[in-house]
Amino acid sequence: MTYLYFLFDESNLCFRIGTYGE
Repeated sequence: MTYLYFLFDESNLCFRIGTYGE
């Protein structure tokens, strides 16, 4: 199963999208 997550990058003042899972 793969999950999607949002991460706020304070250094660049933007949102990053990533995935993680088995």
